[in-house]
Amino acid sequence: MFNKEKLKEYLKLYLVTDSEILKNRDFYESIEDAIKGGVKILQLREKKCIR
Repeated sequence: MFNKEKLKEYLKLYLVTDSEILKNRDFYESIEDAIKGGVKILQLREKKCIR
């Protein structure tokens, strides 16, 4: 069983992004900046991903 209070604390800063939002910024640098800023979870959603 998980602790709901710890989960709430962990999910306070949850970022959803894609490369369109990032524009010309470096992908890895942007993620690093988000983590330094307190993001706990980052979800990358690419709608136009090349396979």
